[in-house]
Amino acid sequence: MEAILCALLKNNRLLSDSLSDDGLSDEHLVNESLSGGRLSGETLARELGISRAAVHKRIEKLRSAGWHIDAGKGYRLERPYPFDIIPEQIYNLTQTEIVFVPSCPSTNTAAKNLLKDKAFVLITRDQTAGRGRMKRAWQMTPDKDIAMSFVMPCDIAPSRLFSVIQSASVSVFKALSLYTDRLSIKWPNDIINDKDLKVCGILTESVLEENIVKYLVIGIGINVNSTPEIGDSLKNMLNKDLDINQICADIIINLNDSLKNLDKADEFWRKHLAWTGEEVRLIQNEKEYKGLFIGTDADGAVILNINGHDTKFLTGDLASLRKS
Repeated sequence: MEAILCALLKNNRLLSDSLSDDGLSDEHLVNESLSGGRLSGETLARELGISRAAVHKRIEKLRSAGWHIDAGKGYRLERPYPFDIIPEQIYNLTQTEIVFVPSCPSTNTAAKNLLKDKAFVLITRDQTAGRGRMKRAWQMTPDKDIAMSFVMPCDIAPSRLFSVIQSASVSVFKALSLYTDRLSIKWPNDIINDKDLKVCGILTESVLEENIVKYLVIGIGINVNSTPEIGDSLKNMLNKDLDINQICADIIINLNDSLKNLDKADEFWRKHLAWTGEEVRLIQNEKEYKGLFIGTDADGAVILNINGHDTKFLTGDLASLRKS
């Protein structure tokens, strides 16, 4: 334990390295048990070769970044990480490479700058400029919610991207359904609750080379333990906090499985699609259309029955009319 605290003070930085099967980050000892004794300021100063005032300054800097350091009779690191996200725990559950960054504007953008020849997940405790479909902002509460991007190298035709969207939403839906049966999939891939409030947003992007999809980048934002101003959270629904690491792991395991067989998600996705057979409205290019939601065609286009005629929409924002 003492060595861990010394390492943190010596490096004077936060964990931000990749955790993979090639070995843990330089500060992987942070994941070890931290129960034990304390280190005095004098001992730390001697070990680090700095003054006691400098020790205090570094301690305060780590605290301001979120590390839990008790200063009773000496200093003691109380928790293995400053955040509820524990990358090693997620890796141990999934055996998928985890890249952890304390903060970033967008996990999808950051992940696309780190493309590898194998699947990996980039996760952050604080996404400052998250985005969703139709260029909408996605906000999260640091340390309370999930913001991550799953990246997988592939070799598929662009025509299969809707199957990817289905697989992604089904993977998340199944993971969250372990906690509640009050969820459904909002076309094309958001997760909403029984009050039609958004709990999860998914943004699927791709990297193409010569008209072939070479990488899938699936951004996932979930309101877990927060009290969001827009939408809802799992905590609000269940009246309890949930384990962010376990939820992340369940989603990653599902994605690793579903993206290897893009055809198997379709039936499940359609079964759990919200508002099928109900009156809905669709906003497209600032124009509103109202009709009966029939479902979608094979390419994922929304089919609305408007005044007795079926009309297809490839883009737009769908909403229920049952509360209007």
